[in-house]
Amino acid sequence: MQIAIIVSKQDLAGMNIKESLISDFGFQKSTGLFDSNPVFTKSIAQASFSLFTLNELHLFSDNLDSQIQADFIVFASKHKGNVPCFSVHAPGNFSDAEFGGKVMQISLASALLNKNLLLALFKNAAKSGFTRSVCLEVNAPWSFIDKYSLCFY
Repeated sequence: MQIAIIVSKQDLAGMNIKESLISDFGFQKSTGLFDSNPVFTKSIAQASFSLFTLNELHLFSDNLDSQIQADFIVFASKHKGNVPCFSVHAPGNFSDAEFGGKVMQISLASALLNKNLLLALFKNAAKSGFTRSVCLEVNAPWSFIDKYSLCFY
């Protein structure tokens, strides 16, 4: 299984997540480039992870799945909402597309991947003493992707 993790240079939280994946989880620089940025990789059991960095804001990067080969695409970024939290959700819009994506379109999302990521966030938040909420949102405005995708922040 191939999982692509997408971060944006325009998003400080995403860049912090990238640095943590490299320094704390052993992602290694590959020979590949994406958007003129190095691609980092890591394999665990039957899963192969690739970490891609966008120059543009990720909210407006529709159809990345046509440029990246992966079974699942995960966007790692900050959450802007009323309540500070770690959140998992499917990208898409039930109405307009003011903050990216396409009008009235929701990207496919893996229920199993959403569940596993949410449980991992709960477990690690409790272990680290994180005092904010961990939640599952129905969806949030985001880039449109035709493959299974989700966002966490």
